[in-house]
Amino acid sequence: MSKPVLNEVTQVRTAYEPPPANEQNKGKLLVWNTINPPSKMAYYEVASVEEAKKVIDYLANEQLKDPRISCNAFGLMLCAVRDEGWEWVEWEDGETGDDIETIMQNQE
Repeated sequence: MSKPVLNEVTQVRTAYEPPPANEQNKGKLLVWNTINPPSKMAYYEVASVEEAKKVIDYLANEQLKDPRISCNAFGLMLCAVRDEGWEWVEWEDGETGDDIETIMQNQE
């Protein structure tokens, strides 16, 4: 991934393109974020779902402070094998099937 993003929550790496979906990246997690769609998406590599929650909270709170941002969206992707081969797919909780947004809303 490209340039590092430094913040007080965690040290994550960000890029405007996800890494290739392949066996080398199997199981990796990426937080995705877009502001004022249809702008470019930013991708933040995270080590766990818990870290993803922290990164999303941090980014959302920072973006709320910026009056130029009228809309934003977030999600969590997992590198996995599907019928068509390796893909970045939306992460879902293995037990409930919930995505990261639903999980975070239920914790509020």
